[in-house]
Amino acid sequence: MDKDMLTMWQCIVAIAHADGKVHDKERLYLQGIFSNMERVKGLSASERALLEKGLDVQQDPFELLQQITSPNYHAQVLYFALYLAKVDGVIDPSEQDLIDRLHATVTGSVSPALREQARIALETAPVAPEPDGIAGFVDDLMSWSGR
Repeated sequence: MDKDMLTMWQCIVAIAHADGKVHDKERLYLQGIFSNMERVKGLSASERALLEKGLDVQQDPFELLQQITSPNYHAQVLYFALYLAKVDGVIDPSEQDLIDRLHATVTGSVSPALREQARIALETAPVAPEPDGIAGFVDDLMSWSGR
């Protein structure tokens, strides 16, 4: 997995801490994604361990976001942050605040077409995709960046 993609996923994991706690549904959801990424995207054991550690040790998503060089990965962080916020069915105000701040941070680096594609997808999705069905979702996310 390339460095930008791994950092993107670290950022997404950091976003799970937005309301001060990684809830069981969020943890299980992300672990399901990690398992699928092992099979579909070749996530290594050390990369998975790094992502799993992020579930227990909060990192600053903005510091991680600054390390990502690809605007397409920036778009994916925004896209996935909203899906993650929907895992428990309710977007907490602290999660919405973080999403708004992330959006403000990356707006200049994300093309209008990608922003619109993410907006439409998120508005039409009632809840986050199931972890077991995440392989196609991960493929869709990676296709945005040509991976």
